[in-house]
Amino acid sequence: MICYNLGSYKERRMSSPDVETRLAVLERQVARLMETLEDPESIASLREALDDVEHGRHRPAEEVFEEMRVKNNIPRA
Repeated sequence: MICYNLGSYKERRMSSPDVETRLAVLERQVARLMETLEDPESIASLREALDDVEHGRHRPAEEVFEEMRVKNNIPRA
């Protein structure tokens, strides 16, 4: 039977520099998102993009990427 001490595992994981770095990155990303959501131009752009999707004025990303790959002679990986 394997017994894990989840409390000490959590303490080790949450105190590691890697987790602190990830949290700092996440905090910066959330701050940028909040700034974007406060910008009237950004909100208008997001609404326009959603309207385009709702009305079928979009293309699947895979199709666009394939077109770019062919146009730029990029081999498939």
